[in-house]
Amino acid sequence: MHHYLLPLSYEEFITWYRLGTKRISRTLLHKVAVREHGEIKPDGEVVKGLMADLPDYEDDWQVLLVQLELDAAPRGKKTQEPIECELSKVRAIFPLSERGHRVLATKLDPQVRLEQPQSPFLMAFAEEDEKRQRALAFRGGRALLECFGLGKFEKQFVDQKEAVWRAVLLRHQERPFPVQNESFITNLFCYDRHEARYPRTSIGFAYDLGKVVLEHAKADAKVRDVLTKFKSEALLQSGATEWVMKLPLLKHHFREIEQYTEGYSGITCVAFFEMQERLRTEPSVRTLEPLHDLLRDKHEHDLALALWLAGVFFDFTPFASEYYQRTHAPFIRTDSKPVPGRSKRKNRTLPKHDQAAIPEQINKECRG
Repeated sequence: MHHYLLPLSYEEFITWYRLGTKRISRTLLHKVAVREHGEIKPDGEVVKGLMADLPDYEDDWQVLLVQLELDAAPRGKKTQEPIECELSKVRAIFPLSERGHRVLATKLDPQVRLEQPQSPFLMAFAEEDEKRQRALAFRGGRALLECFGLGKFEKQFVDQKEAVWRAVLLRHQERPFPVQNESFITNLFCYDRHEARYPRTSIGFAYDLGKVVLEHAKADAKVRDVLTKFKSEALLQSGATEWVMKLPLLKHHFREIEQYTEGYSGITCVAFFEMQERLRTEPSVRTLEPLHDLLRDKHEHDLALALWLAGVFFDFTPFASEYYQRTHAPFIRTDSKPVPGRSKRKNRTLPKHDQAAIPEQINKECRG
């Protein structure tokens, strides 16, 4: 007997399950040794090859490995001709993460036995998944810049990528704010407002900046004096409720605060908070247009950095549809007429829980 591992998407496996047979490219079959009790022994090159051959996915449960037991080794692995393989040749199914195992257990037919994720694959997949998440995050930053014709600024932010990516990771890990012994940008990303007394107008985002600076730099004896002056002389002065309208007054105090923000301007930070709020309320690029219009003429660099940070924070997925439209992708419709038979609802990217419902429907049909 010959044993092979094959990387598959969840959708591919469901189709194979329903049809009973699958055409498999020989180049995707990775031969493995099997111990006496059936335990596989993948070497480093096999693991590396499997990770390189994983199909694209959005969530970790959407990819898996299947172990095949074949009577004879497929001949001519380099040939373009695929092999026809019955599902009955599958010996084991391996999720690639602990979370993937939990989710797949709820989606597959209850009669399907899932193996526990194997440690060589767990570690390798975690590394690959981080690379994928990183690429998706920075693609989001680039997308928001290009949506507003500010793509030229992306190269100016290269030196900030490592610190910003660490901030994203710690946010994903739900590290509580303030995050001790970490960068200012990490605390900016991990901050969520819990102060009910802050104004609900956009001037409240300037209060948020003050809170982050206070917690990040509280070891500095002077920071409280700087922030007290910021509040009394800037935030509480005049009747303006929108921070952009107060910029002439705020900018002087921002310069004082910026000694604690590791190179991020006060305008960038407050704009980032406002973009977060707008995108959480409505995940659409157009919600950022009013702020863009107010800042672009005199504060283009600060605006660009805030857009890039917001794009990295939310990643590319929520902006995909609008990005393709705004950058005039060749496959996008150029007319505004609705497609016959379709509803007139706005285009949007499905959130992950909606996307999961699509293959789940396939699975229900499979069970039925």
